[in-house]
Amino acid sequence: MFVLIYNGDIGPLNKILELAGLESWTRSWLSDKGAVLYSVIFPQVWQYIGFFTVITLAALKTIPLEIFESAKIDGAGSFRVFFSLVLPLIWGVIIIDIILCITGSFKSFDHSWIMTKGGPGVQSAYITIYMYKMAFTMNNFGIANAITVTIMTLSIGATIFISKVFSSKGEV
Repeated sequence: MFVLIYNGDIGPLNKILELAGLESWTRSWLSDKGAVLYSVIFPQVWQYIGFFTVITLAALKTIPLEIFESAKIDGAGSFRVFFSLVLPLIWGVIIIDIILCITGSFKSFDHSWIMTKGGPGVQSAYITIYMYKMAFTMNNFGIANAITVTIMTLSIGATIFISKVFSSKGEV
């Protein structure tokens, strides 16, 4: 779907930009070296933002309403309620969201491969594209396996680092 949206000739994105009088912004989104990475990242964000929203919304639903009523009686404003009550109560879930987002980005492959095969050149090639090419086009399974182990190690390391940095009092 996004390949069609980004199409330089018939894509609706360029048509909308032309109708808005922004002809200078139109381009061939998936072959422009300056725009291709953002063009590949946007569908990934679009795909997963709902997932993280549902997780965060579920955490918000677990907060008892009595807490908000008590804060209102005590005279706390919306800003104070959010930063003093809501944020600390869902902080563990926010950390989980961050961990899932970062570790998920290490294994990104599908959008870049389907939309551009990592091109133009290597502008939108993630490490997983390199791993795939090593394994299945160059038949170098040793390097591909080393890349896979590196991705796993980075994911585990990022998880431990984020847990240590952002957690307070061993919550996560």
